[in-house]
Amino acid sequence: MIQPHFRPDIEGLRAIAILLVVGYHADVPGFSGGYIGVDVFFVLSGYLITWLLLHEVEETGALNLGRFYARRARRLLPAMAAMLFVTVTVGAIIYAPFEQRSLASTALATATYWSNIHFANLATDYLSPAAETNPFLHTWSLSVEEQFYLVWPLFIMFLLGVVRGQQPVPNRRRLLVGIALITGVSFVLSIYLTASRQPWAFFLLPARAWEFAAGALAVLLPQGSWLSGPPKSLARFLPRSFNFSLVDKATPLFGWLGLGGLLGANIFFDRSTHFPGVAALLPVLTTVLLLRAGASTVKTGTTKLLSLRPLQEIGRLSY
Repeated sequence: MIQPHFRPDIEGLRAIAILLVVGYHADVPGFSGGYIGVDVFFVLSGYLITWLLLHEVEETGALNLGRFYARRARRLLPAMAAMLFVTVTVGAIIYAPFEQRSLASTALATATYWSNIHFANLATDYLSPAAETNPFLHTWSLSVEEQFYLVWPLFIMFLLGVVRGQQPVPNRRRLLVGIALITGVSFVLSIYLTASRQPWAFFLLPARAWEFAAGALAVLLPQGSWLSGPPKSLARFLPRSFNFSLVDKATPLFGWLGLGGLLGANIFFDRSTHFPGVAALLPVLTTVLLLRAGASTVKTGTTKLLSLRPLQEIGRLSY
């Protein structure tokens, strides 16, 4: 049974992600690859939303889509409305008339969670210094997340075989295979578009969906110890001789590898890195490792580090 409970390590991961992004945009030395913080957020979103949806299906046998979308709206819309109002008001004062026209079109795209498509159509290079003059540039990731939130519950319902008014037995095997397929197809698309139409790979959901799906796949791994064996969704894919105790013993190592991978990408990636594509594997997989370390019943050093109060406060504010 998947139990949604507060995970301080996830709050700490949010803090790491926002610090990376802020450090990158503020040109802080050593943060040349800080834009990977967005990829951390995408994996976290896939993990948490899938976690909550699976719990609801296991508890009730159905998904209340109205309640799900209402929660997203209450969390995001007030802050978005305030940001739009302040930015457009200030822009009307300090921008030239032709710049205000561009600002207004981007504000409209932002208000409808379409800004990622707007920037992709303009062939915006997010990693270009010139792009940072757009006050709404950061909203592209919010648009990608909202588009993900719109379609993902429907995918989960379909893959689990959930039909309104019925009490089905959730088809976890089909869920695992379906999400793995989405991950693979989206990742291949990301590689192709990164080489041919990089703005499309960077901004559009189809090329980013594999990052959310990687977080979702992490949910299907056991939430506690492996010592009692794998979950039913994975049992048929693993050999009978698989040594589950080795996974438990390696859990602390997973956490440190994950944290080291994020820091390495932050330091060694820069504006010249072909991103997302294959390069995005590093922040995505290392985030998954950190999530798995935090889900273990074994307390690890990285879990304790991510649970420090300053990171908790930053994570709470970023949320």
